[in-house]
Amino acid sequence: MNDDDFDTKGERIYFSRDAMMHNNKTIDLIRTYLTLVGGCCAGILGCTGLTGAILYVALYIAMQLSILTFSMGFDSSKYTNLNTGKFLVSGIEGYGLSYVLFWTLFYALVYIY
Repeated sequence: MNDDDFDTKGERIYFSRDAMMHNNKTIDLIRTYLTLVGGCCAGILGCTGLTGAILYVALYIAMQLSILTFSMGFDSSKYTNLNTGKFLVSGIEGYGLSYVLFWTLFYALVYIY
């Protein structure tokens, strides 16, 4: 046994792979849905250029902060394998593609067609 297996109170720390996978799936679903909804809203509002990109970053950080606040109690290391700083910005580039897709789709549907 290592010292890493115990917390500051001397209690054994258990790690559940299934629980961690469930948490990551749930976080992924929340990020996906809110990114798609945010892209739709940006397109409907007529955001173009840098305005839409700034909206995405603000939406993503707000979404991550709300997950961290309401679901995790500001301790992301209990629920994921990321610390709080990395949790706030993890996946921002991957979900950006979905955001841009729905942003341009809804912009085209509302303002071009």
